[in-house]
Amino acid sequence: MLLIAHSRILDYLSTQEIAELYTINKLHLNHLKRIKALKSSIWRGDISEKIRPKFWIYQCPIYKVQQDVCKMLRLPESFESPYQFIQNSITLNKPLEESSLDLEATRNEILKDIPRTQLITDNQKEQGQLLRILLALAYIKPSIGYCQGMNFLGAVLLKVVKSEEITFLLLLGMMKKWDMENIFPE
Repeated sequence: MLLIAHSRILDYLSTQEIAELYTINKLHLNHLKRIKALKSSIWRGDISEKIRPKFWIYQCPIYKVQQDVCKMLRLPESFESPYQFIQNSITLNKPLEESSLDLEATRNEILKDIPRTQLITDNQKEQGQLLRILLALAYIKPSIGYCQGMNFLGAVLLKVVKSEEITFLLLLGMMKKWDMENIFPE
């Protein structure tokens, strides 16, 4: 199957142009087959544990997300850790200017759900990390705040990437990339 608009177009193309179209078509089909194979591997759980963190980071470029967070917080794009800035702001109870988020009420809601998050029920360190991640998400997205279900997504990503800051950036990136703000409405 050639990627051309009309079958009679071949009459007007040189042999070299037809060969190039065939090559492009073949590359395109190979690309589609690789995508299909990758999706199939994901659903079967065939992706090795070593590559999973890189896979998630590839799916959601965290450097772009980090730049977006810097813009939202009015920090220089080269700011080393906007996540740490958010954590410091939460510790100091300094909400965003336009935010009406009640950090203490949000913290209490998250604390109710964390013990029910099965992946991390036995790990105090991961529970603390997940609490900070979810509070940071609520802080940066006050229109959403915290919703049940975020804890499960966060716990899975935290288990896979094993980094609090990267988990935060991945969740934020996923929310943007897959328009998850509609899943977690106001």
